[in-house]
Amino acid sequence: MRLSIETLSDKLNHYSPQVFISDKNNLSVRSAKFLINSITVFEPEVLYVGKVSGLASLLPLKGHANLLCISDADIFPEYKENPKLNLVVLPKTADIFQVFSEVQDIISTYQKFAQSSEKLLDTLIHGKGVQHIIDIGYELLGNPISFGDLSTKIIAYPKYTGPINSIWDEHIRNGYLTYDAMCSPEFKNMMKLVNRSKSPVLLKDAGKYDCISGKVTIDGIIVGYITVMGSEKPLKTSDIELVALLCEVISLEMQKDKFYKNTKGAVYESFIKDLLDGSVNDPEVIEKRAKSLELGLRENLCLIVVDIKHFNAQKTSLSHLRNTLENLVAYSRSVIYYDYVVLIVNCGEKNTLLERDLMLLEEFLANKQLHAGLSRHFNNLKDIPYYYKQALKAIELGMHHNGKKALFIYEDYAVNHLLDICSDHHVDLKEFCHPALFKLMEYDRKNNTSYTQTLYIYLSHKGNQIKSANALNIHRASIAYRIEKIEEIMDLKLDNIYTMHFLYFSFTILEYSNELRLTQATDISG
Repeated sequence: MRLSIETLSDKLNHYSPQVFISDKNNLSVRSAKFLINSITVFEPEVLYVGKVSGLASLLPLKGHANLLCISDADIFPEYKENPKLNLVVLPKTADIFQVFSEVQDIISTYQKFAQSSEKLLDTLIHGKGVQHIIDIGYELLGNPISFGDLSTKIIAYPKYTGPINSIWDEHIRNGYLTYDAMCSPEFKNMMKLVNRSKSPVLLKDAGKYDCISGKVTIDGIIVGYITVMGSEKPLKTSDIELVALLCEVISLEMQKDKFYKNTKGAVYESFIKDLLDGSVNDPEVIEKRAKSLELGLRENLCLIVVDIKHFNAQKTSLSHLRNTLENLVAYSRSVIYYDYVVLIVNCGEKNTLLERDLMLLEEFLANKQLHAGLSRHFNNLKDIPYYYKQALKAIELGMHHNGKKALFIYEDYAVNHLLDICSDHHVDLKEFCHPALFKLMEYDRKNNTSYTQTLYIYLSHKGNQIKSANALNIHRASIAYRIEKIEEIMDLKLDNIYTMHFLYFSFTILEYSNELRLTQATDISG
């Protein structure tokens, strides 16, 4: 990274310089010298500082030259259009010694900036992480520095223990800003200034010390803020450029994280991620953070988890998919978490999702060839990891037993989950089946009958003979005969509620174990 004569002249913009660039192959500036009449050969990458009146004795040039001159005489065309000359002209009122000092400072600062860039680039290439970048930032700036995400959670800060001010100290101590701090006029004004500015902002009179704050963005979306406090030494304008560089480098580093790469810039996102990770489980901390972020999720919650591992993001972006899901499910907050879109839904006092919402959601998922799991209801944000796993289990079990569906409700698979846990412990689940059911299955096999299916339909309709007959498309008298025959074969009565539950549970075990496949033309859920 080299300093060009054009960049340097921009730094001297307060002089309203005139810039005449003729030799574009000789733009770099590494050092500065005074222009004297005895010079016959100009060194490359050196800016010579002098007066326009001294140019006449130098022409014709024997080599390429970069010059910065005070306008104490006329600027002739041969100066402006000389193919070997790049010329910057300042007004005659400028003090040559002051200008020379400023040029030296600019070159020195830029060289330090270039060295800093190389060090930060090395950190980025070798994947040393955000903390290492912030540690380097502390070393380069010589002042306390922190990086927090959009929820104000501290991601990285150097080991600096000295007190600075109440908000900073509280932020570092807690790891996030409290509701009162985020509502303070001081914080709100700072955020307003920083968010409006394209580059980091030097904030004076922001407290005991000045500070520099800049936003870190990914694809134009804010993901966090870098803040530097001038408590160790006064902040300089040149520090703004270094903070801007730190913002760029951290942005590149953060893009390696799929979560931040897919963020939509909502302040609550990283907090929900922390909840899903289980990294925050103190009820008091959860309550305070939820309040400070105005999350609006209190009681009667549930999770909808959408599997996006095979989603084609080339046709529809993940952010569009996520926004659509939020619009379909009222009162929901979402994050993209690993290979899933996770929606936390506030179900309200009725403790249930709107039937219309679920219908539209399932229709949308089916159209996109996606699958989702719906957890049970819960009231405590701390329990989110448990119910996240529950929704994932609904997808897993649902895909195993009925892959044609798009939305799997955990409640429908809770028994299967129990059986899943038992099978993981190498338990022979058939041992828990009613032995009489095997007698009926064996009778069907030997006699080519379908009494097993009849029993399943009968149990599914809670012993209602009329509904069972309709489901089987047979006369009521026929179902009565079949039930009597089934009781004879199994040597038991089907008028006992415990026996009926036991037999139905046995069917569930056999279906789960793929020991029994029952085909039926009619819905048995009624």
